[in-house]
Amino acid sequence: MVNLSEVGKEKMGTFRVTKVSDSIYVVYTHNRSRYKRSTRVKVEDKYWNKSSGRVRNSHPNAQGFNQIITDYLQELINQVSVLRAQGLEPTIENLRKVISSQSKSSKHDFLRDYMGFLRFKESRVSKGFLKAHNQTYNLCKEYQEDFGNVWDINELNKEFFDLFVNFMLVRKELMESTVQAHVKRLKAFIRNTYPDFDLRFISFKPIGVYHDSIIYLYESEILFLKNVHLERGSFRKTRDLFLFCCLTGMRYGDSQRYDPAWEDRGILEFRMEKTGGKAYPPLNKTAGDVLRRWGGVPPKISGQKYNEYLKELFKYLEMDRMVPIMEKRKDNSIRGYKLVEIHRKLYDVISSHIARKTFISNALLKGISIQDVMKMSGHSDYAAMKPYIAISKKHLRDVSKLWDI
Repeated sequence: MVNLSEVGKEKMGTFRVTKVSDSIYVVYTHNRSRYKRSTRVKVEDKYWNKSSGRVRNSHPNAQGFNQIITDYLQELINQVSVLRAQGLEPTIENLRKVISSQSKSSKHDFLRDYMGFLRFKESRVSKGFLKAHNQTYNLCKEYQEDFGNVWDINELNKEFFDLFVNFMLVRKELMESTVQAHVKRLKAFIRNTYPDFDLRFISFKPIGVYHDSIIYLYESEILFLKNVHLERGSFRKTRDLFLFCCLTGMRYGDSQRYDPAWEDRGILEFRMEKTGGKAYPPLNKTAGDVLRRWGGVPPKISGQKYNEYLKELFKYLEMDRMVPIMEKRKDNSIRGYKLVEIHRKLYDVISSHIARKTFISNALLKGISIQDVMKMSGHSDYAAMKPYIAISKKHLRDVSKLWDI
């Protein structure tokens, strides 16, 4: 830790740490002129030790805050030392020139500042907030290390940002909603740390998927899953849970909190955890058989293992039907993105949510009205059902052929 009393005796000027309102600053004074820099640390009077220029140990994040203060003070001392090494008088004007020069050439301040931002927030936010921001920080760091595209707030522009988004979408294969969350956290950090920075180009809105790219299981595939013999216990458990959700439209989360009290003469009535709305799906014989095999409730599996086992199961069963999906790809010709249709094997894209899509899609193909399907699945408005309209139209086209004379 820097000894302020010894620093103050240096001929190059004096250094100190001061508190203005609740904000902490490091200050350099030379010939009665002052340079003041914010550390972005804020503490109340009761936690501040004026004589030592440090946060009292009674503060829950005293160690982290004091380290930030020390880092900023040491950086300021180093910048003044640069002037002396160059044989220049350490005036405030010359100090500002050094700081400006270092700011333009520095390539690592961004990641350092991001870590400082997290340390500052540590005692003020939830563990979930810190975990999410650490994930974003690690993505930024990985992007820099893998591609050599160095984060520098002075050179951060739309082209750099677009390449980072492309890295998340293509290299890391993140879902668009996940990319959107990372971008929002990145903006929050920049807004807090660099308040004068123009953030308008830092935005990302998921394009979404086309209506005809909904992935669901055909009725024949559901029957195959139902009847196939499986030796492996984890496969049987995974198959039964997926089958139950395919036949009820229930989300994974709701299936894991299933209550037999939801059953009412052939239908289920329950309030969905995600939206709070009510759903009234059917409880047919096959779904009922699943419940009886597992003691009256669907099989219990962790979400991560469930999705892992699903991919393993479908690959084991050679369910490799090619399915079209829309991906957002970087297009250098238009300096932006475009949607590209690619085909992947079913076992590569299968996930727990496809069970719900399977229920809705097959219900519409069976001729059940959209209004009734919405009642069963718990949808409260038509907006969420728009992607399924194409499926409904396909059924109508098939039915219309029966009236051909």
